[in-house]
Amino acid sequence: TVSMAARSSAETIDAGDSLIEIAMSFDAVSDRPIPLAVACPTGPGAVLEVSYRTNEDSRPRMLPPGRLLVPWASTGEMSAAPPKEETFPAEFAGGDPRRGRDVFLGGVAQCSRCHAVRGEGGRIGPDLSNLVERDFDSVLRDIAQPGAAINPDYLTHLVALADGRTFSGSIKTEGDRLRIGLTTGEEVEFDRGEVEAMTPAPTSIMPEGLPAAIGREDMKHLMAFLLLEPPGPAPIHRDDAPPPRTRAEWDAATRGRKPPADAAAKPLRVTLAAGPKDHGIDEHDYPLWLDRWSKLLRAAPNVAVREVKDGNGLEFADDSDVIVWYSANSSWNEAQAPKLRAFLDRGGGLVVLHWAVGGGKAAGALAELLGLAASPTIKYRHGPLALDLVDPKSPITEGLPTPLRLVDESYWMLDGDPSRIDALATAVEEGEPRPLIWTRRQGKGRVFVSIPGHYTWTFDDPLFRLVLLRAIAWPADHPVDRLIELATDGARLE
Repeated sequence: TVSMAARSSAETIDAGDSLIEIAMSFDAVSDRPIPLAVACPTGPGAVLEVSYRTNEDSRPRMLPPGRLLVPWASTGEMSAAPPKEETFPAEFAGGDPRRGRDVFLGGVAQCSRCHAVRGEGGRIGPDLSNLVERDFDSVLRDIAQPGAAINPDYLTHLVALADGRTFSGSIKTEGDRLRIGLTTGEEVEFDRGEVEAMTPAPTSIMPEGLPAAIGREDMKHLMAFLLLEPPGPAPIHRDDAPPPRTRAEWDAATRGRKPPADAAAKPLRVTLAAGPKDHGIDEHDYPLWLDRWSKLLRAAPNVAVREVKDGNGLEFADDSDVIVWYSANSSWNEAQAPKLRAFLDRGGGLVVLHWAVGGGKAAGALAELLGLAASPTIKYRHGPLALDLVDPKSPITEGLPTPLRLVDESYWMLDGDPSRIDALATAVEEGEPRPLIWTRRQGKGRVFVSIPGHYTWTFDDPLFRLVLLRAIAWPADHPVDRLIELATDGARLE
């Protein structure tokens, strides 16, 4: 049953296979919406497909979902939907969003000339950040058949100017000025008075045939990038967190830096060792760190990650290139020292974060290997930190601003000999610069220590992440920027 507005008509056609096609035509006499109501039986096997054509273009175009009202849809609670990736067709399974981002920004697809995703790209065409809310088939159709459903805000126009120039692109108006976005990603501005003719084009400015040009493998990665929700920062429950880093800060620190072409050729085996949470809200959340950083590192190619929920991971030393400690280090004792020394002497790497410098009753044995360790004499302060980079050209801190500003906790008056460490960053406490980030060598091995790491938000600071990701690669003698692309995944970036 069909009910329509005036000045319209409908034709019912038997399309075969138990399908009925209702072709409705009407005159658009104003900009006001014209409602069309269709009543049909529903139930198992019921299908409703809606498309439209125009006088200028006879190809069927999909009606935007926002134009459909389905009164039979349930508004009650529904069972949890499966992970979105499980809804992808089999031939598109296993796409890597990070590689898809490279396709999006790359020179073959050239998507970013016109479109932006999460702040990266152009503004000629629609922002695609909301595609994570769309279904796979409709997005693939938009890419393969860009003229099937054109966003009315980005209709292509053919523009002829009085001086003989002609342009084709999407139009935006700003007072008496017009701005046309070209397929090159450039924009041209001119006065309305310069326009001799402006005609809407029947086709999209977006070229057809992109899937074939991109190729099956890269299309798989591109779809994963466009449709899968990227990881977000860890939830913060306190009200004294610092603001997110600006993209300008991130770009300034990493301009021109990327992993070498062969960065992932050599396997990297990382053991992450944590412990039970031992502080207040958003503090010392070792289990949360273990969960998030194990997923983060596994996203990198040729990286194997082992998780230790409570311990120091030294039992896996023979199968680890780098061991990362973030805990209260309660398992440390004198008997552990020979195991750690042997691991370092033969070339292993150790990354020690925040309270993992706690040595307990064996602080001296830990200080012997780390250079400095926490003892009963320790002093500390929570709040803003201004980290002065001792050697701005160190491979671990290169490119970072100095001072590097964090909101975290500092320790000083540690046990050990400061002359046995290579300080990378210091902060002034009680009138003296105190080492807060340092490295040292032990035999063939390397040690990295960061005192900052008290708050959950620090581990989502992309600049602090950059330091830690380099610190994980450096002890294993891998290119320091091997993992740089992980720094912004789920980070607190404006």
